[in-house]
Amino acid sequence: MKRALLALLIAGITTQANAYEFTAGGTVVAGEGKYSSVLGAVTTSFNSGTLPSNYSGGLVLIGTHPFALPPGGESSFYYEPLNAPETASLGSLASYFGYFWGSPDDGDNIELLRGGNVIATFTGTELANAAGIRIGGAGDSSDYLNIFAQSPAEYFDQVRFAQGTFETDNHAFLEVQAVPEPSTALLMLGSVAMFLGLCSIRRTAQSRPPRSCQA
Repeated sequence: MKRALLALLIAGITTQANAYEFTAGGTVVAGEGKYSSVLGAVTTSFNSGTLPSNYSGGLVLIGTHPFALPPGGESSFYYEPLNAPETASLGSLASYFGYFWGSPDDGDNIELLRGGNVIATFTGTELANAAGIRIGGAGDSSDYLNIFAQSPAEYFDQVRFAQGTFETDNHAFLEVQAVPEPSTALLMLGSVAMFLGLCSIRRTAQSRPPRSCQA
């Protein structure tokens, strides 16, 4: 039991190699395209018609424009990072990001950032191929793209949209609890080891037979 617990704690502070997972698919909502189906994810639908304060810029549009086409032909508001690159900032780290992607194109690049530093970059083609979404199919190829981090090293606190003609909607994030620093994790590991050691000593003392008194 002790060895299993210690192994679990050590594994929790071990960094894994980067390997984001990409899938396609979401929950269909009439007139609004698709939403994330990930449990616990918080979605920005842009249905208020105004740009959220945590976005650095871009436009919230409705209908067809000379420079924008609604994702999947939806009739609700959607997001267009007109003067890209534009960034969506989070209040904490996230392990998941999803969005309803309209008119998938090779230039629809995504960057994931952490503490202001880029930790991952994906082209539109890489994202589409990994998730099985068709590139260059205009509105009829729109689909919901899901990006999952596979380890704490891949958690991010910003998403950057790299080009202006990149119509998306229903952005979803799944935030995670703060990841402890290595020194904190090691301190926790040492405390648990000390606790287990004290428990072992106590059990040993209790299992010893009482000594008999001799005259």
